[in-house]
Amino acid sequence: MKIEGDQVTFSTGKQVYVNCGIIGLSPDLDVSAGYDNGWFSPSWFSPTAGYDEDDVADPQSPRYLTRLEQVELADYMLDQWRAFKRRALALPT
Repeated sequence: MKIEGDQVTFSTGKQVYVNCGIIGLSPDLDVSAGYDNGWFSPSWFSPTAGYDEDDVADPQSPRYLTRLEQVELADYMLDQWRAFKRRALALPT
């Protein structure tokens, strides 16, 4: 996975627009793109969500993340937070 500008590209080839390259995670584990745009919530794709089956099953939807894309995003963000932590620890006290 890579982020270039406003574009996230997964290893699957899926591309998603994220304003300013910002990806957030809420306390409910909903993913946001940019600073104010909902992107992915696992509850949206549950059988009880009330969404049309075609929407839920469409892996081409920019809002849908496969299990592998979710793991790829999580690994990327964990690496980013580790880099953030390393940088903070290297600062003078």
